[in-house]
Amino acid sequence: MSKELDKWTTPQALALELGINASVVYGWIKAGTIKSKDLGQGVNIGKKRYLVDKTTCPELRGRGRVW
Repeated sequence: MSKELDKWTTPQALALELGINASVVYGWIKAGTIKSKDLGQGVNIGKKRYLVDKTTCPELRGRGRVW
């Protein structure tokens, strides 16, 4: 695989890699925080599918309250 294709992955795989919930990654997609590509397969069944760019992932905060 080329380096260009290595940086693109599914939102579920990115969430698993980062150890976060997939809904967080989908929130980044909706907010435009992370670069994504729309895949056309899910259009007919009403579900969108995406590929996300790992290199544009925002910095993660630690869990819990900040005192």
